[in-house]
Amino acid sequence: MATVQNISHDGVVVAREENRVRIVMQRSTLCSHCAARGACTLGDSQEQELLVTTEEPVEPGERVRLVIEERLGWKAILLGLALPAFLLLGGIFASLALGAAEVVSAIVGLGTVALYYGILALFRKSLERSFSVRVERHSHTTR
Repeated sequence: MATVQNISHDGVVVAREENRVRIVMQRSTLCSHCAARGACTLGDSQEQELLVTTEEPVEPGERVRLVIEERLGWKAILLGLALPAFLLLGGIFASLALGAAEVVSAIVGLGTVALYYGILALFRKSLERSFSVRVERHSHTTR
C-alpha cells in the first residue's frame, strides 16, 4: 500500500472567526520544499495569509502547522494553471484554424479562460471541501 505524502508549513494564527482561523506564513517557509515552487504565482510578498476551516481549538498568537496531501497541491496546479493555459491556447488555435483574425482569436482564448474561471467560481464550495487543509497545534516539549 502506498503511503500518503504530505506537505506541511508552519504559521501563526492571527485571528479566529467561529470555525475558521486566519494564519500567516512566511513565504520562504512556504516555498523552500514545495515541488511546485517553479510554477507558483504567489507573488513577491514575504508573508502569505490563509483562511482555513478547522475544529482545532487554536487561538491568535499560537504557532500551528498546516498539512495538505501532496496530491492536492498538484490538483491545484492543474486546475489553476495548467488547464487554463491549455484552454487559452486551444481557444486561440481553434479560432485561428477556423479563419478568425488574430485579435478575434485572442479574445476567444481569453473568453474561454474567463468562462472556465466562472465555472470554477460556481463550484467553489465543492472545491473547498475537496481541498482539505489540516491545522495541527505545535507540540511544546519544553520541560
